[in-house]
Amino acid sequence: MNGLPAAGTGHYLAEFERLYGRPQDLDRAGSRHRAIARFREIGFPSGRQEGWRYTNVAPLVRGSYSIVDPAATAAPDPSLLAGDIDGHRLVFVHGHYRPDLSDREPLPAGLTVRNLAAAPAGESIEVPGLEAPDSGFLALNAALAGDGAVIEVADDCVVGRPLHLLFLATAPEAASFVRTRIRVGRGSRVSVLESYQGAPGVTGFTNALTAITAAAGAAVEHVRVQEQSDLAFHVDNLTVEQAPASRVSLHSVSLGARLARHDVAVRLAGAGASVALNGLYLADGRRHIDHHLAVDHQQPDTSSRQYYKGILNDAGRGVFSGRVTVHPGAVRADADQSNRNLLLSADAEADTKPELEILADDVRCSHGATVGQLDAQALFYLRSRGLSAAAARALLVRAFAADVLGRLPLPGLADRLAARVSARLPEPSAAENA
Repeated sequence: MNGLPAAGTGHYLAEFERLYGRPQDLDRAGSRHRAIARFREIGFPSGRQEGWRYTNVAPLVRGSYSIVDPAATAAPDPSLLAGDIDGHRLVFVHGHYRPDLSDREPLPAGLTVRNLAAAPAGESIEVPGLEAPDSGFLALNAALAGDGAVIEVADDCVVGRPLHLLFLATAPEAASFVRTRIRVGRGSRVSVLESYQGAPGVTGFTNALTAITAAAGAAVEHVRVQEQSDLAFHVDNLTVEQAPASRVSLHSVSLGARLARHDVAVRLAGAGASVALNGLYLADGRRHIDHHLAVDHQQPDTSSRQYYKGILNDAGRGVFSGRVTVHPGAVRADADQSNRNLLLSADAEADTKPELEILADDVRCSHGATVGQLDAQALFYLRSRGLSAAAARALLVRAFAADVLGRLPLPGLADRLAARVSARLPEPSAAENA
């Protein structure tokens, strides 16, 4: 690169120097400076890379989003703090922990919850397996993340109440870099809701990484909800490492942001481990929502289920790429993948790419993808029973979404998200009402 930074990286290199000193200087552990050097080397992804050819990050790169001083962060609108669940809650505003808005006590025995910035001196923010990230966004997160959540569940601990991690964006042109680490011990159970919300009309950039480690026999429910401003940019990565006989359910609902990218990587590293991935995304206006999933079956008797649905309206675009790899020796692996997309306008677009790579015998694997419109016969049937065009369309779209929302382990959250989807449905045309 002839010593020059990659295109679009200059602002964030300057942000790093403002916060942590010159990139050529090493900090105590050296991790941040190694990460910023990696970011300087590879920069932001471009459409020339296969994993990004459907997603143009140029509008994000052209912006100059800066990390906000926690002392200058005003209290968010109370409406953003309304809870969907009864559980322990940690609130972060622009990536900084706000104890005055949080509620994490009393915690049951065996559960430790803290914010990353309050971790013991010398504790690394690095995530195993990501020491040399191949994504500029991951490298930038490693360099600039200053806070996040650390959740540790001891062996044989059942956490009765869910944990809610609420990340808020309220100030314009602000950047948030956060990391969440979840470690679940042998035979333990826990549910975690990770939600990202933003004040209406606020521009900004969120870059988040969550890493989950599930020990043998552990059961983990993780729900991620993205409802940021229509002008915001959101990029997150979720990595999961599973030991034998562990069970993990990952639920994703993406309704906000101008551009949202969600990457999920799951390693079924223990025999008998299983994972379920359920997702719903709604792209209207000119919104762009991209999901990239990768599931590695590395041991015998592992199973995975991917079930994602997209609702696309106006000039919205949804991208789904789901890859399942069955490694040599992963006999009796069972994998199923489905992506269904509903187009509500002529300008909406869906790009779907299911992939299977099978390198072992004696496996059961299937995949499928569909892109289509509302069923004309179903619409006619409902209208013949007295429903208006708007009511008939809304009923069918709600039923399409409910198939995923009904899988959420938090009923109150599912009800609110269903109402949000209904409120975003298009108005019927005059011809439809005729």
